[in-house]
Amino acid sequence: MKFINFVDELTQLQPFLYRFAYSLTKDNETAKDLLQETMLKTLENRERFIENTNLRAWMCTVMKNTFINDYRKYFLHHESVCRIDDLKSEPFMVDGTDMNYDLEWINKVIAGMSEKNRIIFGLYLSSYQYDEIAEKLNIPLGTVKSQIHNIRISLKKQLKELI
Repeated sequence: MKFINFVDELTQLQPFLYRFAYSLTKDNETAKDLLQETMLKTLENRERFIENTNLRAWMCTVMKNTFINDYRKYFLHHESVCRIDDLKSEPFMVDGTDMNYDLEWINKVIAGMSEKNRIIFGLYLSSYQYDEIAEKLNIPLGTVKSQIHNIRISLKKQLKELI
């Protein structure tokens, strides 16, 4: 396949690929970035494409893999270690002694949160201020405050089950 024909086919596939990117990201700007990154990778690795095969399927695979790799990088960068002291504003007392929590169980509870809540709470545990979290995630300050409040209440309720 000549380079010009290859580029023409890429151009024709852009609307479909944008819709696929949007279905993965659920965000207009992120979808555009993913599409651009996919197009670049496709052009850089053109020689890996096997002629007379499905270019659309190959590009969807490139896009999906790019999305997954970016997603993993994002969570590795934003994941934080959970400290027991950060989970509670006051210690739980059982018969006058501090309760020792099973860290593995706490991590399971945190892992069970929605992606959005894990990100918000991870930033909170990493000592970000409410306004910094709102700015970083581009969400209203009130939403950050209420989300963290609700997350803390939920965690306290779940941690009481250990007693």
